[in-house]
Amino acid sequence: MRRNLLERMSLRSLRRLVGSLPRSKCTPLQICNFEHRFLSVVAKDSVEQERMLPSELAARYVESLMKRSTLQVETCGKSKSDAVNISVYHDREEESDRKLIAQVKKVFAKEHVNLSPWGSSAKKYQEIFCQHVASLLAHRLNKLLLEPRARLVQNFMHDFTLSEGEVMERLRYISNWAQETKTLSDANSFLDADISLLDEQAESGEESLHSALDMNSDPLLVAGEVMTSPIVKVLWRILHSNEGFMALLFLRGTLSLNRNVVTLQGSSGRQLRYYVNEICERMLQSDLLCFESGSLESNGRTLMFTLNDWREEWGIRHTMHDLVDRLYRGYRFYNLKHKLNPSYSLGTLHLHFASNVPINDESILKTTVSCMDNKNKKLPEPVAIINHVRVRSFIGGLGMEQRFINHIISTELRENFKYFGDVYTLSPMPFFVPWLFHQMKLYSKVIQGDEWDKLVLTSRDAAIVEDILNWLKNSTQDSHRVSQVAQLEQKLLHGKETLMKLASYFLLNERGRRMRCLDSVARIHFSNGAELYRINFMADLSRRRLRQSLGITVNYRYRQEEQEKNMLRFYDETQSLAVAEEASRLQQLANMVYPRP
Repeated sequence: MRRNLLERMSLRSLRRLVGSLPRSKCTPLQICNFEHRFLSVVAKDSVEQERMLPSELAARYVESLMKRSTLQVETCGKSKSDAVNISVYHDREEESDRKLIAQVKKVFAKEHVNLSPWGSSAKKYQEIFCQHVASLLAHRLNKLLLEPRARLVQNFMHDFTLSEGEVMERLRYISNWAQETKTLSDANSFLDADISLLDEQAESGEESLHSALDMNSDPLLVAGEVMTSPIVKVLWRILHSNEGFMALLFLRGTLSLNRNVVTLQGSSGRQLRYYVNEICERMLQSDLLCFESGSLESNGRTLMFTLNDWREEWGIRHTMHDLVDRLYRGYRFYNLKHKLNPSYSLGTLHLHFASNVPINDESILKTTVSCMDNKNKKLPEPVAIINHVRVRSFIGGLGMEQRFINHIISTELRENFKYFGDVYTLSPMPFFVPWLFHQMKLYSKVIQGDEWDKLVLTSRDAAIVEDILNWLKNSTQDSHRVSQVAQLEQKLLHGKETLMKLASYFLLNERGRRMRCLDSVARIHFSNGAELYRINFMADLSRRRLRQSLGITVNYRYRQEEQEKNMLRFYDETQSLAVAEEASRLQQLANMVYPRP
């Protein structure tokens, strides 16, 4: 009874509002349609009062999501009657979950679009629901192991991803909406009826707001709201919780570290990877990042992050004593952190000044000098060396390495150390040996290549490479040492011409499937405006470097006056990658290799 009374009162107020617009050219049909829509919204709002609270719906949904992600029903070893009971119980649970998911999807129905600055019950319900789901998900994601976390992600995406049919329906909805609102706006039927309200807001210091009808009749605003995926609305609100940023990084790490576990196919996988990358990139590019300079006074957690990253890239034999020894000699390291979680290091970078450009990590102690203490004008000016840069896997591919390097060059070196010279790197080439193995498979026709995967080995090259790779496998079987080092070195020296030619081609001319430059480390530096300075043959004969690049290391050089131009060259497919004048021979070697028919 009370609801009917409210609806009649709303109808009277609506007719009174429409009747107060004598300038309007609305037809009776248009007025009736508008009345029907208005009453529909009133009816929906009244029905929503009887629904459970958004926090309750969010709690039930996340509980269902966790149950589907972590609970596995075991029927083995049960009696027949027990198995039947379990099956019936499982069916009931599935039916309950389907009803709950259907109720959740109604929250994001396209009819709930309302861009009014004053809001609506449906929109506010959606906002509160998304906030609670996001907060609960952030808490759960950080505590789950990889496999249940992957199942949770899959179930969440399955529940919230718009199907192709729903997307097309929403596009038609926008088109119809635009046509109707254009007709009504041409008729001047939607005008601010109460200008005094806006005047009062202006006098009280509040910002003047456009009318709700005016904003809801804008096709661009409506299209943006209708086509915004529910996934985005939840993911953005995850950031509002204290655990949210790390939860998104763990989510991104789940997508990248174990693709056999995460089987997101089609639009679900594409949308999740796109939205998570976009959100993480915006957050990381904001002012929430901080670059912390490390020293002997740094806390133990920071030192351990630095040591572990250093060992991961340059050898597991390094100890904390080695790191402290380098710090005493003027070695510097920096940590990339986020202000929401300052105790966790997102990346590390090592810097030192040297009398010449080193060819491996062990030669750093022999070349390290102090930039500030070099008063002898007869000695050459020291050069800045970045010999290690590494970020966590869950922020890889977002340009954080480039931003880290640029911060060191522009802020630390230029402003703090007053160093304006060239900056060099000591970099590994981690995928050269895997690429050689792949080339041998193509040569022996174990696999068939495609347009992105072409054979470049000649018969002579293949014979040399096969011999070296066989010796490599035999020499590095022991995980702690390299056996038959002298014979392996002899093999490498015998094939130096071939290996240098293939290494130059691999760095400068070999392409990946999605981006120029197959080698990931080379891609970081070339895309950031560096130039290839030197390839060091047999520079590091440790087991790790032999298995990655046959002992080859690489030096890149950053020149401030050339960095921007080199950066553009990387993204211009018609131009070759930047090579220093001192390394022009490497470009010639690379051009000697070409795909075989």
